[in-house]
Amino acid sequence: GGLLACENFSHDLRPVGRKEIMLRRRRLWMFLILAAPASGSFFADPEEERWSSRWLGEFDAARCRGAEGENCLWLHKLGSVETRCRFDVRVGLCPRRRRLARRRRGRKKKPSTAPDDDNEEDNDEPCAGPAMKLRVVRNDREEEVLLGPDDVDDEMPNPVICEFEHEEATETMALLMVSNSFTYLFRQWPYLANKLGYAKVTGMRAFLWVGELGRPLARSVEGDCRGSKNLRDMLGRTNGNGDRGASSSKKHHQSYYRSFTRTTTKAGSRTSAYLGDARDVNSNHHVKITGAYALLDHPHIKGVVYVDLDTFVRGNGLRVPFSKWLVVQQDPTVDVYFRPHQGMHVDENEKLPDRWAFWANRGHTFFVRDSDQGTTFLSEWITHRCGFKDQYSLWHATLNLAHRAGCLDYRGELFQLTYREAMRFNFDVCLRDTTQTTKSNTTTYNATQLADLQRLCVPCGQRVARCPNFNFCADVDVTTLYHASIFAGKDLRVFHYDKHNSTADIAFVDQFAGEGLNNHQFLAGLGLEVYRPNDFGLKPKQAMTKLVFAKDD
Repeated sequence: GGLLACENFSHDLRPVGRKEIMLRRRRLWMFLILAAPASGSFFADPEEERWSSRWLGEFDAARCRGAEGENCLWLHKLGSVETRCRFDVRVGLCPRRRRLARRRRGRKKKPSTAPDDDNEEDNDEPCAGPAMKLRVVRNDREEEVLLGPDDVDDEMPNPVICEFEHEEATETMALLMVSNSFTYLFRQWPYLANKLGYAKVTGMRAFLWVGELGRPLARSVEGDCRGSKNLRDMLGRTNGNGDRGASSSKKHHQSYYRSFTRTTTKAGSRTSAYLGDARDVNSNHHVKITGAYALLDHPHIKGVVYVDLDTFVRGNGLRVPFSKWLVVQQDPTVDVYFRPHQGMHVDENEKLPDRWAFWANRGHTFFVRDSDQGTTFLSEWITHRCGFKDQYSLWHATLNLAHRAGCLDYRGELFQLTYREAMRFNFDVCLRDTTQTTKSNTTTYNATQLADLQRLCVPCGQRVARCPNFNFCADVDVTTLYHASIFAGKDLRVFHYDKHNSTADIAFVDQFAGEGLNNHQFLAGLGLEVYRPNDFGLKPKQAMTKLVFAKDD
């Protein structure tokens, strides 16, 4: 996840009325009206200006990249993308502000298992709170916008690609994150700031795609999705073309979406923070593909590292070896790389099971190169978009390309399974009846089916031997990243800040829940305690060498 249709929720995960939302929008747009007209070119570099022009307006054939014959029909449905956008952030999270705010309000301190802050320095300086400063062109006007947790800007006519402005940006590799609204960024605020800090110390350029997938892509299916079991399961009934039509079951379709946004556990039922539009066949999880494709068209970007907003680098005592990302980027035998994943954390020294299929990846972290194979892969992925989860088409697209390269014999079997069945393929087929199986088998295959499907259980090492020119995987874990899906029912972490002579608060899902951390330790766990909270530009309190994040020695 990193996406939320937040029409009915505010930054603090509490319901917000329609009237309040409209008041916030009016306040924001009144500010925009005061913006000055754009003067001259937004970009100093003519090549960047030409790149920006290609993605504005209707389809431009120059957008289509990659090998001859690449399927670019999906680009006709993407529409306009605004790239004239820059942003900066103020972390604005003050660990001591929580207790001071309680005292001012006269509340009694609630019992807590978290360590007390009494040993921390009692700094009673004002806390300005989280903020994002935008420089963006809208309607041919260059505007400067200051957004805070209470500013709603969800009604965007077109997606925007915004670059994080920082002087350390020297690399040709871009870090990409996506969100469907600026509002949602504040619901993931500390994790966003965590990755921007990573970009600063590694020299990576950092970009945000903010916007939806768009109706033409969200409400249509192409390619092999038309005959997939997932589409039949989602719509209940389809018309003759596999498109959603008058004969489809709207009620069944909406229940399909709810099945992904609600999870039942021993602790009870949890609702996902993603509240997608049930009218869409394909969710806005797929914008990571369109964002990566657009960035690979950038004249100075040679590779894109995508990470979900709720993925973070743990800063508490862990160093982040950036050189491993460089190894992947500089290795000509790797055009596409997905971090090894077993549905659990995999340390760099932990070996994947011998029969773990190289194509069975998760979409929360990946690298793609500006190459024919890289852009063709992204086109194949979005062309076969097929439902709520982008991983369903990811697996099918990878297998399609691997089949064409002679790596294995794939006949579309994954699309004859539902998403949940396909997600368990490694456990139910490749690792079945082995001591490495960590989950109970849930899909039943007879002996003939099992023997036939096991031809797809090709690990990365075998892939390299079978088809060395299919540059898809590498047996390396590039960094220590943590990822957990965001659920609205998870524990919340609250920070207070000063606003108009009173106290406001911001709340977000606590990825460290259960570790007993106070707010200062929470910030330290993300490497954010080193920044001055009231300054833009992620300015450190001490020299940059003191940062938790660092390049290899």
